[in-house]
Amino acid sequence: MIHVLTTDRRARSQLSLLLHDLGEQPVFADSIESLRHGLDSKGGAKVVLLDNSIQPERSQVQALKSDHSTVKVIGFDNFQAGVTPEKYAHADLLEVSILLPVHVERAKTRLRNALRQLNPSTPTKRTGQTRPPIAFKRPASKIAAKVASYKKSAQPTANSAILSARYLTTESLSGATFIEQLAGQTKEDTLCILNGEDGAEFELAARELNYQLNADKTPLSVIPSNEIGLDALEKIERDAAKKKIWLNCFVGRTDDLDEEQAIELGLFIEYLENLRNPHIRIILAHAFGSESFFKEGSSVHLKTIVKKRAPLTIPPLQERPEDIAPICRKLLAALRTAHPFLMVYSISNEAIEYLISQSAELSHSKLIRILRNSIGLSQRNSLCVEDLKNYGESDTTTQHLLESMADEGFFPQSEAANS
Repeated sequence: MIHVLTTDRRARSQLSLLLHDLGEQPVFADSIESLRHGLDSKGGAKVVLLDNSIQPERSQVQALKSDHSTVKVIGFDNFQAGVTPEKYAHADLLEVSILLPVHVERAKTRLRNALRQLNPSTPTKRTGQTRPPIAFKRPASKIAAKVASYKKSAQPTANSAILSARYLTTESLSGATFIEQLAGQTKEDTLCILNGEDGAEFELAARELNYQLNADKTPLSVIPSNEIGLDALEKIERDAAKKKIWLNCFVGRTDDLDEEQAIELGLFIEYLENLRNPHIRIILAHAFGSESFFKEGSSVHLKTIVKKRAPLTIPPLQERPEDIAPICRKLLAALRTAHPFLMVYSISNEAIEYLISQSAELSHSKLIRILRNSIGLSQRNSLCVEDLKNYGESDTTTQHLLESMADEGFFPQSEAANS
């Protein structure tokens, strides 16, 4: 249950649709007093969405948080082209602040990410074998040379020497080792669990698994969480058996599934395990520390599923310094191909070295987000360190503002999906 304080009819309509799509039950209020009454009368609320444009008094927000200490408050503004949200007096009392675009899918992503940010994932424990190279303690100007040296010293195994990746960037030893693990899956493996930090490239890893096992002769089947059901999954299996093809089916992240979806996915996995000749592999992603985001009633069922297989862990960027430069250049090439009007046509070596020096703070999704925002908003021909700093993320408000501004730059003529 999420309480929403707003007097804006459009925002109310938009958030009602978004929250229902995310499996949440919204309770609306049009004043601080009615919001507090709702929190008092309806137990179990953990989150409040607060329309910043109402501009409540700071003392009112403080009193609200004091009386309901376990409730997290997310501020939101509705995106208006060319308008930068104000700095509100209550801003420092908010756990997160977001900018809601009119485009429903973008808005849903902003909202989902904000809810996840309330309880950051726990850091991955690192062993001596997985710690990042010593290069990260050196000045940025020496990083490129150190990374090159580190890459030369890494001796790939026999298998990694003949494997090539299509979707993942695997210039690093950690990346090459992960490709070996994907390629080692067999038809008897009807379930694959992909582990990784929040922001890891889960869908790319699923696509890479499909490529390694069938060279994309059959495409990866991506099943949205709202389409997961026993009948639907059994139909996919029957169709695959009839066509005599093997399907890899990516069903998203554990924290996107509600109780019913988790139960039916678990039953279907048991059904596959009992088939003599299954034709489907389920690929499920699990982010470290995401258990606190499991939807009500789903936790027991999801933990049972995750324990069925030893997971394949996507190595974080901190362990893959050699992968950062090719990721940057591949993304720029893809964006310029899709949007040839962009000003940026190259990324300076200094900018890439800067990103490598920051890799301990970067997930794959954050790196892509920073690059996309910078490429979309920069007025320079070559992306430099200053662009990355200007369009990087100093706080959550800045993150969502920059993403929305870049969205409008990439898609200036797009229509709102809910207008």
